[in-house]
Amino acid sequence: LRGEERGLVDRHNLYRAAIDGKAFKQVRVKPRRELKIVCLLDASGSMGSHTAIYKAANALAKVVKGTEVLSYMSAGEQCHVTRQTSGKGFKQIRTGGGTPSGQALLATARKFPDRMIIHFTDGDSNEGFTTPQAYTIMQKKFPKVKVIDVQMRGYHKALGEVRPNVSGVHIKNVQEFPDVLQEAIKPWVYYTYGVENYAEEIPQDTCN
Repeated sequence: LRGEERGLVDRHNLYRAAIDGKAFKQVRVKPRRELKIVCLLDASGSMGSHTAIYKAANALAKVVKGTEVLSYMSAGEQCHVTRQTSGKGFKQIRTGGGTPSGQALLATARKFPDRMIIHFTDGDSNEGFTTPQAYTIMQKKFPKVKVIDVQMRGYHKALGEVRPNVSGVHIKNVQEFPDVLQEAIKPWVYYTYGVENYAEEIPQDTCN
């Protein structure tokens, strides 16, 4: 946009500086690519007191078009992965059952083999194979998948060794989860709005 009153100096319109001051231009940066995010959220029984995590994921789904939100838990010996939304908000996620994190991660990678998975759990997998075992399989079968693995309780066993495409994050409480989401969407926000116009897109009060 040329002939603006503020922005970057436009050398082609410098003559207007003394006339009307409209010697600036503004450059709108278009997204270079769609941000492909899947939020994979633990919905086991222990998550009943951490439902604010789901509110933060809901906010992300409303801000970033195309975001998938999945929840998982186990009933009996079955791992259940439920699609909660795709590009629009949802009301609530019911919690209960065990924590088959490894199985849920692998099922999600199989469904979305080229996306970034933001996985949240408040503990380690207690059913099926472990999270590190899932990462070993994913590295071979789904090399394009990147994971931000967020845990809130104790030592993160999945970080016992360096793994390609896996970043581990330990948070102390649910109030820190929006910061993880903010960091994940920074490249998309930069290319969409420009770094100078970057604003917090995931409200901190979603976890209050």
